[in-house]
Amino acid sequence: MQRDRTVDFITAHITRGSRVLDVGSGRGGTAVEIALRTGCTVYGVDSSTWALRGARAKARDKGVSNRVIFLRQRAEKLDFPSGYFDLVYSIMALHETRHIEALNEMHRVLKDVDGRLIIVDWVKGSKAWTFERYFSLHELEETVRETGFMMIKSGQEGDTLFLVAKKLV
Repeated sequence: MQRDRTVDFITAHITRGSRVLDVGSGRGGTAVEIALRTGCTVYGVDSSTWALRGARAKARDKGVSNRVIFLRQRAEKLDFPSGYFDLVYSIMALHETRHIEALNEMHRVLKDVDGRLIIVDWVKGSKAWTFERYFSLHELEETVRETGFMMIKSGQEGDTLFLVAKKLV
């Protein structure tokens, strides 16, 4: 899924007052674009100091550093209160985590009522040369269900998986 289409896909689930978490934000392009399009507040977390430096500069350059906050955190141990976010998304990053722990943390920080999860990642087998853990669509759906979510929509487009789920209380 191309970046613009991914941003469109995510922004369809966001309102202006939403608090949004980008898990594995990298250099911040998606988080900044979402804030610009929706007016919401986006927190981006990544474990790379180098990527976060670039992300903060991008937010500053686009004039949204007051609404796009980048923090150094691991997906498996998020430093936010339970039920803090309206939407959590992860783009091409879940495969780089201990995915069960990361999904449990995403579940914890989502609001109980209408908390949404969006995952976009590579399809298992599409990047055979790497060591990361990729998923088939079925594996990703099952893992997301096992960590307390109800599927809303999922699919595959080329070598990319996408999924939208709702937090079960």
